[in-house]
Amino acid sequence: MSKTIAKAIRLIETLAREPPPHGVSELARALGLNKTTVHRLLNGLARLGYVKQGDRAGTYELTMKLWEIGTHILAQRDVSRIATGILRELAGQTGETVHLAIPDGQDVVYIDKADGAHPLRIFTPIGGRVPLYCGSTGKCVLAFQAPAFIDSVGRNLKAFTPRTITAPARLLRELETVRQQGYAINVGEWRIGISGVAAPIRDRVGTVVASVGASGPSNRLPVSALRAMSPLVIASAARISAELGFITSPANRAAAGALAGWHDGEGATSGRRGVPSSSRSKAGARKGRTVAPAGLR
Repeated sequence: MSKTIAKAIRLIETLAREPPPHGVSELARALGLNKTTVHRLLNGLARLGYVKQGDRAGTYELTMKLWEIGTHILAQRDVSRIATGILRELAGQTGETVHLAIPDGQDVVYIDKADGAHPLRIFTPIGGRVPLYCGSTGKCVLAFQAPAFIDSVGRNLKAFTPRTITAPARLLRELETVRQQGYAINVGEWRIGISGVAAPIRDRVGTVVASVGASGPSNRLPVSALRAMSPLVIASAARISAELGFITSPANRAAAGALAGWHDGEGATSGRRGVPSSSRSKAGARKGRTVAPAGLR
């Protein structure tokens, strides 16, 4: 391990063990380092958002960033454990490949999946990444993030297919639609010929921590089929959310809708959480090979 990384981790641990604030001299003594080295480490950690200056001049304390990272790790473990059976059920209901995704930076990462029954289906590796603005699993996570984060994503829109959203204004309109209807669809935005529909998963306080989606070849899943499938996907996301402790009480609905209202100043709600009213899509399955490379929604 790099000596600098080891020193930075020891500094973080020292900051975490004792209540703030912490002076540079105090930290240097505790770590057995000179003050110049400690000051340089503190400045680096501050630039990364892990440390901030305390109320008293010359003092430092940790930010909430480590706690935020910890909650994501816990959510990932909980979501993956809870969702496994529900993913299999959704794959059985729809006949399509189903994915569980979590946000990581400006991407979503696929942490679990269940294959559908169709002989022709997409291939997706666990650990695969997709930009938040490209696929349905990403868009239904991005729609409920803070406006500043959405704006930062909108400043770096790269085209992967002719259908990829590359205009910030169009992305904002798309995310507003996602917030209103409670699900996101994608037709060839990440990979040509791959379509999907996804819904957000919330933790106990209403924060969107993951998404679940079903996807397959576009010739089997036109927009009409995706919309017909959406109640099943929404219901699966709602079941996982409920297992994570999310209760659709008036207070939780208000909290869940808060982010939706930040961008346009309105207190929009998070969208539908209905029981599926439609059966699996009856769109015909074309027999043949597995689609490759990995086409995500």
